[in-house]
Amino acid sequence: MTRTARLAALVVPAAFLFALGGCGSSTPIPTVPGAPVVPAASEGSGDRDASCPPAAIKNLKEGIGALDGVKGVEIVGQCTRVVVSTAFKAKDSAKAKALCDDASTLVYGFEVGSVSVEGADATELAMGIKGAPCRAA
Repeated sequence: MTRTARLAALVVPAAFLFALGGCGSSTPIPTVPGAPVVPAASEGSGDRDASCPPAAIKNLKEGIGALDGVKGVEIVGQCTRVVVSTAFKAKDSAKAKALCDDASTLVYGFEVGSVSVEGADATELAMGIKGAPCRAA
């Protein structure tokens, strides 16, 4: 391989990566006139992703919301994750694990793949994934 070919082999990929660096910018993408507007989840709805079917949201929120210690329920990522907020403190990780176990029996019938139980300070106290028991943090 010639010196020029080796140099080109290094420069071209580096230039490509440099060009991709702008892909993660926070610059807003301009809208196209006449394009449909997709509504975002309503502020304060408790759902970080509104693409979950309304019946699933209702069933998940009612089922998990009835469990002891639950202050709120959020469905995240197209029904792939449920976040349960509580008033638990860090020392309550055993309670959080038990709540995670109870919630997981309700959520895995849907497309949900994981459950997270957060304490009063929004710290994750317990987490579970489909097919495995919940674990305390």
